[in-house]
Amino acid sequence: NITRNTLAPLPGRFITPWARSDQPGYAGGGNKFDLTRWDEAYFRRLRDFVAHADRRGIVVEFTFFCPFYRDEMWQLSPLHAANNVNGLGAVPREAVYTADRSGGLQAVHEAMVTRIVQALADADNVLWEICNEPYVPKARMVPLEFEHRIADLIVAAERGRPQPRLITQNIANGRKRV
Repeated sequence: NITRNTLAPLPGRFITPWARSDQPGYAGGGNKFDLTRWDEAYFRRLRDFVAHADRRGIVVEFTFFCPFYRDEMWQLSPLHAANNVNGLGAVPREAVYTADRSGGLQAVHEAMVTRIVQALADADNVLWEICNEPYVPKARMVPLEFEHRIADLIVAAERGRPQPRLITQNIANGRKRV
């Protein structure tokens, strides 16, 4: 439901960390994604955005993951098996962020996190958010173990950095003691 939203990418302008393949068939139009190849245009745009924000004194909260609230959202994801050439992600949306039922996506998630942290290694105006609303819906779709693993990856990728950046974790308001 973001077709006419000014924040939605224009047709043919949707980019992700993963490069497009030469095989047609992405559910949102265009070629499928190759989860083993990076789209350098994505990383150039990301670095440029963060640099522009820094020049204006703006801190960027980079959110790595978000649950797929509806099947329609999952069916448009590059991680969905129908949208990539790697045969990964043949799972229901509730299993995407699990270690044992993710259909091979855990390694893809981990590689993406490491690559993004490395791409923004010089940016001092970034903080990391592991996952937006991991507690939605009623059944927790993003297990704490997944979030802890991602936090560990961020820490490892930032090892040697003079000033580590803040890592944030969402909790369900009123449900969990901080």
